[in-house]
Amino acid sequence: MDGGNKTLKERREEEIREEIKKLPTIRETENSILQVVKGQDEQVRSIVTAAYRSIMLKGIKANVLVMGKTGTGKTEILKQLAQKLNRVYVVEDANEFTQEGYYGRDVSSIILDLIEAADFDFDIAEQGIVIIDEIDKKTGKQTTERDVSGSGVLNSMLKLIEGKKIKIPTIRGRDIDEDEFSTENLMIFFAGAFSDMETVLQNVPRTQTIGFAQKQEDIKTLSKTGAIKESLVKYGFPEEFVGRIDTIVQLNDLSEDVLEEIVKKSQNSIFRKYQNEFSKYGIKLQYNGKTLFKAIAKKAKKANTGARELSNIVNYMFEKILYDVFSAKKGRYHVCILQEGIEEDNTKYILK
Repeated sequence: MDGGNKTLKERREEEIREEIKKLPTIRETENSILQVVKGQDEQVRSIVTAAYRSIMLKGIKANVLVMGKTGTGKTEILKQLAQKLNRVYVVEDANEFTQEGYYGRDVSSIILDLIEAADFDFDIAEQGIVIIDEIDKKTGKQTTERDVSGSGVLNSMLKLIEGKKIKIPTIRGRDIDEDEFSTENLMIFFAGAFSDMETVLQNVPRTQTIGFAQKQEDIKTLSKTGAIKESLVKYGFPEEFVGRIDTIVQLNDLSEDVLEEIVKKSQNSIFRKYQNEFSKYGIKLQYNGKTLFKAIAKKAKKANTGARELSNIVNYMFEKILYDVFSAKKGRYHVCILQEGIEEDNTKYILK
């Protein structure tokens, strides 16, 4: 068939095939994410596999639920995945949404955000990634009244995960030709901490649950028996919603060793960023690597907010140093010695 006679659908399918050819291999994508996110090897593999399954197998959507405490890497994994796949993406806070027809944001707002992120290119947007965080905050309500901000929102999100077409309202004053948006090829990732899940599951037999999220093997047991989806319904998710989730991933809590590896080796390490910036000023950092990173990780672990606390600690460490460096002319200092205990007392440094 002559290229000029191809239908729009045929041309788009040909473009998609060409895009697939340009994709990194699944192992390359996995390894790239693991250069940034530490301590979640098996979980990253599950998420990446779900994404590639959706891309490579026509008609199979990726509807993924990622469960994990604050600072375990939920959003970071998904952002890295989108960037590696070269897909446009949006990160949405589920707390902002209400059921359609009520005051607040609704599902169409997500689509509008995605279209804007794609610079109003519908073809790009329809192949995008939607990340909805704090999804656990929309469940668990026990009420006989109309729930416009909880399960009602989850039911309205069925349009996204079922792959249906969504009517598009006026795009913030912009004229468009299309009036429908296809969600057939969207990858949907829900994320949440589920911090009170254990309370909800108290009545589920211990032989099935073992204790939610206490150990990584617990979620595996739940998944194998099918009890995890039953547990999500008990938690407050509508059955129709849970039935459409094809992959559920439970992230590990981060140990001191993993936190140490993040601050020491992650490509996104806040400490390495400071080190690189100081080198631009001609200043070399000197420190005892055997003790400093362990001390930072130990302090972060006590805060119980995962990798997020690493940034707080490192920013604190360099606060006074930065003031001194920025107060002096460039070239005044060449070495910054970080002394033992600087993670607790940020005056423990020497500039020379």
